[in-house]
Amino acid sequence: NSPELPINERVKRGINAFLHWKRDNKIEYILSESKVYSKKYNYAGTCDLVAKIEGRLSVVDFKTGKGPYLDHLAQTAAYQNALQEEHKWRFKDRWIVKVDKDTGDFHTYKLDNYKDHLKLFLNLLSIYQIDKKFKKIEK
Repeated sequence: NSPELPINERVKRGINAFLHWKRDNKIEYILSESKVYSKKYNYAGTCDLVAKIEGRLSVVDFKTGKGPYLDHLAQTAAYQNALQEEHKWRFKDRWIVKVDKDTGDFHTYKLDNYKDHLKLFLNLLSIYQIDKKFKKIEK
């Protein structure tokens, strides 16, 4: 772990690392901050980035906290699913791009297991929907 840096140094460190990653991976932007919706499963969200990374169509989610966490894996799979429904695109990869807000450290995580992560998301969505119905009963 890096020692805590002044905010301007953390920001500079994170930005420089991202710019190096962008250059080294030949990133071609397609969509950013795109609203997505799954008709099949009735959920919506905002996908941070769709890009070609090394020529491979990818979903990218930016994070500034710790992690990655399980919900990040589920979230990116949900974005991928909704985008595939809407655009008929076939994604090769999903990425989490993380800049630690305390240190400015930069990490990227290339994700696999899309089908398992989508199942995780759908299970979490089901729990959320059941909880929402239950809260209406409680009132």
